[in-house]
Amino acid sequence: MLWQTRWRADQKDVPQREAAAARGMADFFAGAACFPTTTVARADADHPAFTVPPGSDMLLVLTVRELGPTVKLLSSAALIEGGTEVAVDVARYVPGGSAPDRQFSIHWRSGGPGVVKGVQSLPADLAAALRAGLQAR
Repeated sequence: MLWQTRWRADQKDVPQREAAAARGMADFFAGAACFPTTTVARADADHPAFTVPPGSDMLLVLTVRELGPTVKLLSSAALIEGGTEVAVDVARYVPGGSAPDRQFSIHWRSGGPGVVKGVQSLPADLAAALRAGLQAR
């Protein structure tokens, strides 16, 4: 499994978000029974094409586009809605293919009225988003 990021131009705290993404992915793949033998690595930013490594069944390439807390002020300052938003693009490659055979996006949110989250929950939130999006048990 390779991962990379594609942050928006005005993204804040990039090093902290990338550290949270790395930890969240490592935690998810360490505990996902449907991926019993997985190597997690950062994709080389200058390498636009991917191929399945020899001896592997498949290659997943995850692109994190959003990972962060959200806060919305509602009609009064006392009414706050917050949580976490995660957006990840997934591409699956199979041996012998030069292009992904399957692509989809995971867009996951957690929170609600009165919830204010910080960056400390981001690794667990990313792992939860991957569990939901990849339907791992």
